[in-house]
Amino acid sequence: MIKSRAQQILKKHKFKPYKTKIVQHLHRGDAERRMIFCNWYLQKIQTNRRFARSVIWSDEAYFSSAGVFNRNNTRHWHQENRRLIFEREQQGKFGFSVACFILGQTLTCRIYEGVLSAERYLGILEDVLPELLDNIPLARLNTIYFQQDGAPAHNALMIRPFLENHFPGKWIGTNGPIRWPPRSPDLSVLDFFLWGYLKNKVYSKRHTNSQELREAIMVAFRDLQRRSIIILNALERITKLCELCIRENGNHFEQFL
Repeated sequence: MIKSRAQQILKKHKFKPYKTKIVQHLHRGDAERRMIFCNWYLQKIQTNRRFARSVIWSDEAYFSSAGVFNRNNTRHWHQENRRLIFEREQQGKFGFSVACFILGQTLTCRIYEGVLSAERYLGILEDVLPELLDNIPLARLNTIYFQQDGAPAHNALMIRPFLENHFPGKWIGTNGPIRWPPRSPDLSVLDFFLWGYLKNKVYSKRHTNSQELREAIMVAFRDLQRRSIIILNALERITKLCELCIRENGNHFEQFL
C-alpha cells in the first residue's frame, strides 16, 4: 500500500498524526519541588515582569559529528529479514561539549573537550561571569540571579562558596538558596529552546573534521546572538511553562504546549 493511500484511509476514519513526547522520568517528590520553584518564579514575575532577563540561565550540551540521528529507531520493510548491518567508524567520531550562559539578550558560550569536572566548571565561571556582568550598573548587579541544574560538577563543594560570594542568596541550584527542581529540562530555557535551535543549525550539514564542527557551533551561536529578539521571546515563555507546570500539579506538561 502506497503512503498516500494509507493516509487517505486514516483521514477517512478521522485519525490524526500525533507526536509522542519524550520526557524525563520524574521521581517521588519531584512534582512538589517543581511546584515550589514555579510558584517562586511567578511571584518574581508579578513584581518584575522582566524578571527572566535578570537571571543568568546556564547549561551544557554535547555536539557530536554523529549528529542526532538514532539508528536504533530505523526499520527496514521487506518480505523477509535481510539481516542488514551497518558498519560504524567509532574511532572517527568526534565532538565538543558546550557551556552556554544567557543573561537577557546576551548569549555567551565556551567550547571544551572531555568531561565537565568541578575544576573546569569553576574555571568557566571565572572566565564567563566578568564578560556577562562587567558592563552592568551596580544597582542592577544586586538584582541578578544565577541558575544551574543538578549536574555533578555544579554540586561540587568548591562551587557553592563561589556562587554564594558572587550571588549571595540569589543562586538557583540543586543545593542553592533557591532550589532548582531535579529532572526539569522543560523549565530551562536552554533545554526547551536553545539546544534544539542550535543543533538544527549545526547538524544541517555533515562535518568531516573537528575544526569544521567547532566553527559550525560558533557560527550558529553568533547567528543567534544577532537575533536577540528570539532569545528574549524564549525567556518570556518561561512564565507560561511555570503556569502549566502548576496547573498539572508539578507533573509533565509538554504535551499541552
